[in-house]
Amino acid sequence: MRATSERVGLLVIRAWVEAGDSELRARITGRLDVVNSKETSFTVVVGVDSAADVVRDWLEELERGVSAGSVTKA
Repeated sequence: MRATSERVGLLVIRAWVEAGDSELRARITGRLDVVNSKETSFTVVVGVDSAADVVRDWLEELERGVSAGSVTKA
């Protein structure tokens, strides 16, 4: 059986709209590699577009790491 290599990231989004407010707020926490506990990020944003930008940036960073060969042996 051949061993595979992969990098697994984790992104958690907690989103809410406060009473009397119409804008979405989101707390976004992520880790680019679940095996490496040092790579943790955290941000709070206001608005759907801001949250989407953070998610897109995180996904692109994860993809760049994989392309550069930074993977965890499975």
